[in-house]
Amino acid sequence: AGADSIEHGYGASEATFKLLKQKAIAYEPTLTAVASTEQYFHHYVPGRDPPTPRMQEAARAFRTALKLGVTIGNGSDVGVFTHGENWREPAAMVADGMTPAQALHAATDVAAKILRQQAAFGRIAPGLRADLAAFAGDPDAQIDALKKPVFVMKDGSVYRHP
Repeated sequence: AGADSIEHGYGASEATFKLLKQKAIAYEPTLTAVASTEQYFHHYVPGRDPPTPRMQEAARAFRTALKLGVTIGNGSDVGVFTHGENWREPAAMVADGMTPAQALHAATDVAAKILRQQAAFGRIAPGLRADLAAFAGDPDAQIDALKKPVFVMKDGSVYRHP
């Protein structure tokens, strides 16, 4: 139908992901959105309860897309959970099989490309928007370091500094 990306895709089959790969359609899994709705509507408690069937379905779809080499971006449906917890989506991607580096790319340059904004943001380069963040720890080694931003710059304005 001419779609550029598919969001959620929890019940997608391997054949569907093969078609996404063939047509260069990106996938944004929104793993944290399903986890959040399971908390709200089915009393799932993170860290206590095993993943629900819907969460398992979302993880299966994600792992299938990853295995097949589908372009995966970081789409979180932020708003179904507390603003400022956006780190949860790349952490969920790593928990389900991405490397921290892949998850960081999904949230930066891959996301910018999906939005057709790679000439404006998504990487550090002359002429692009000055959107930068630094963390207490190395998210490339331990993705949970994204929980602790110590420096944030948006459009060249500093919003948080050490």
